[in-house]
Parts: sequence; structure tokens; C-alpha cells
Amino acid sequence: MQGDNGKITYALEGDADQESGSFSIDPDTGALKVSKELDREKQSTFELIVIASDGGNPMRKTRRYVQVEILVFSTYSLIWL
Repeated sequence: MQGDNGKITYALEGDADQESGSFSIDPDTGALKVSKELDREKQSTFELIVIASDGGNPMRKTRRYVQVEILVFSTYSLIWL
């Protein structure tokens, strides 16, 4: 067993991009998820700050900057002529 120091918790730091509620993070796995529909025409790049904290005493944490780029994809099927 790793104890409290081995338990890592993830969070998004408050930032302009995060205040829009476009992304969320799983506190146990750190997986980023899109929380609402994104409009690439309005904004194609998001900058997030992820904080990872351990459960120790004293608690240790680190920040990492994550840039998310929204790519173009087609929802239409290709038709071969």
C-alpha cells in the first residue's frame, strides 16, 4: 500500500478558459474531458493549468500547463464518385 503520499488528486486551476466550463478533469485519473460543445470557429486553442496534489502531510503539488487544440473533422461520410 502506498499510503496517503501515493494518492494523487488532479484539478484544473481557475483560468479564463476554465471559467467557461469547457473542460473538466477526473480527480482520480487526471483524464481531461470536454464538458460542452466547442466551436472551433470561435476558439480553436485552449490553455489549461492542471494541478496534481498528493495526500501527504505536508501536501505537495505541482502545476503543468496543457494546451488543447481543436482540430477539424467531418461529420459527413465520404461519397466516392
